[in-house]
Amino acid sequence: MSIFDVALATFTNHYCNEINTAEWQNFQEQFNSEEDAIAFLFRAKWPNGFRCPRCCHQHAYVISTRKLPLYQCHSCHHQTSLTAGTVMENSRTPMLIAVNSLTAPQQRFSLRRNLS
Repeated sequence: MSIFDVALATFTNHYCNEINTAEWQNFQEQFNSEEDAIAFLFRAKWPNGFRCPRCCHQHAYVISTRKLPLYQCHSCHHQTSLTAGTVMENSRTPMLIAVNSLTAPQQRFSLRRNLS
């Protein structure tokens, strides 16, 4: 389990156990688009800014030719994404749906692709 998974689980448990309706609606209003969800996941995975998982360099190029941004380290050229090493890796679920489902207090469903 990655640090991102632990942080997301902690965040989810907090909101699932202690949130009231007004707080939940306020939280939901933050995510009106896919870009909002991507920005949330970036902050959750790299709260102090990007860090290359291979060399710990702090700067990356953003490759935005894909639906989900890809980050390439300036130093070692390693490529990583927001979902790499998480439960959402290899998921085709849009990030807006993924964030809402992971944080919804009463609704859960699988984000993994059906491999059958």
